[in-house]
Parts: sequence; structure tokens; C-alpha cells
Amino acid sequence: LWQDVSLIFMGISFVFTILAIMGIWEKDRTEFFGLGVHAPQIKFRDTLDVIKNNRNLQMLIVAASTDKLANVAVRGALVYFFSNMLLSAALQGTYSLWTIIPTLLVTFIGVRLAASGGLKKSFVLFTWLGAIMLVIMIVATPLLSADSSQSVPFSVILLLILMAIQVSFSQLAGNIVIPMIADVADYETYRSQRYMPGMVGTVFSFVDKLISSLSTLLVGLALALSGYGNVQIEPNTQLSTSFDIAIMAIIFVLPLVGHIASLIAMRYYNLTDKKMEEVQDTIRERRIELHVETPEGDLVAA
Repeated sequence: LWQDVSLIFMGISFVFTILAIMGIWEKDRTEFFGLGVHAPQIKFRDTLDVIKNNRNLQMLIVAASTDKLANVAVRGALVYFFSNMLLSAALQGTYSLWTIIPTLLVTFIGVRLAASGGLKKSFVLFTWLGAIMLVIMIVATPLLSADSSQSVPFSVILLLILMAIQVSFSQLAGNIVIPMIADVADYETYRSQRYMPGMVGTVFSFVDKLISSLSTLLVGLALALSGYGNVQIEPNTQLSTSFDIAIMAIIFVLPLVGHIASLIAMRYYNLTDKKMEEVQDTIRERRIELHVETPEGDLVAA
């Protein structure tokens, strides 16, 4: 089954990759890159300058990597949440399907907000919404677990609905980061006249993955502190209160810390929609001064 599914997704990915290449084919030319052929040559040591002096890249890395660290850790902890707290490993698959609906709705709304209000504003908004939902769940979880007037499934379903809404907010905030990398690359051209989106993206991706790779360590540390570091945990088995607290801390508290770090970082990230207009206008003026033209003879912005 998995072999067939893998082959199907490989085929789909290949088709979409070809379509993406066809879509950017006409624009993937030097005259459209930053200042065109007049841009300074990029050297490896320029990477250090970007990391040291591009504050927006630094803040975006902090915001994205802390959220991703929490999200990856949560995915690992959810296995124990369903199997050893709700005692239903099969329910995790159903929950994953549930999350599709709010994720699609939030994505549709979020894309429209990002187009009209700017990427930073949308990222901050959905990060705030995700943080608020986490606070609600932290407060509501003890109340739901103490509810004896209704059957357990009602409390579980209500909690999972709250979790699905929170996940949809947090995932959208994480997805908004991707086009923000392009803004940072344009800002680097504005700052240093160097057009280096590949290097900016590589630096971002490297640091982001380096930090998010610590997620497994955090989950393992939580299990060790709860007394299950060297224990083979059986599925659908109720464990101790300390174990439950450790898993809930990973699922609720860690993402909240990540969101707080993101909101703090965004206070020092100044690429608002107005700032990006200034960046694009400045790049456009430099291209005009350097007589950078398209093959059709029209002066264009980078």
C-alpha cells in the first residue's frame, strides 16, 4: 500500500514540478533579477554579512524556527496523547481528517488578508489567534476532564475541535513565512544592492531546520522527566499523571512559548506592506538609473 501511495505522490509531484518550471520559464532571466547584470558578484563571505546585518532575516528565522520547533514536537507528542491519554490510537487518523476543514477555511481567509493587509500583519494576526486558542485550551482542559455530567467522548470531541482550530491558525502562520523570505531577499537587494535570494533562502532553511531538529530531543526529555525515558510505552495504555502533564506541556505550553517568541521577533521585523513599497520603489529607481531593461525594452522593477 505505502509503495503504491509513494509512487502516486512521486508522479503527482513530478507533474507539478514541470508545471512550475513552465510557469516561471519566461521570467527566469538575469534581467529580472535585482539590478540585473549590474548587481555585485556574490561571494561566500557575503553570507556572514547577511547573517550579521540583515535584522529582518534574523527576526524571521527566530519567528519561524521557534514555531516549527514546537509544531514538530507536537506531532510527535500527539501519538502519545491519543494512544496513552485518550486510549485510542485510531482516533488520531480521524482527528487528522477533521483538521482539513478548518485549515481550508482559515487558509482561504488568510490568503485574502495577506493580499490586502500585508504578510507581516497576517502573520502576527494568526500567531495571536493561535496563542489565544492555546490559552483557552490550557484553561479548558482541566474543566473538560472533570466533566462527569456528559460522556467522555463529548469532552474529547470538544477538546479536539479546539485543537483543530488552533492548528489551522498556527499552520497558516507557518505557511505565510514562505513568501516573507522573498520580502527579505528584496530587502537585501535594497540594503546592499546584492540580489541573493538563493543564499537568503539557504541561510533561513539551514538555521530553521537546525533548530527544529531539536524537537525530538524535547519530546525525549519530557518523557525522561516523567519517568518513561527508558521504558517501552505500550499503545492504548493509561500511564501516570506525570506522563500526562509532560505530554500536555509539549502540546499546549511549547507552542505557546513559540508563538510568544514569534510575536516578540515581529516587533523588530520592519517589512510591513508600506516598507515593501519603499523597497520596491528604491529598487525600481536604481534599475532606471542603470538602464536595466527587459528584452521588450520596458523598464521594470525587480
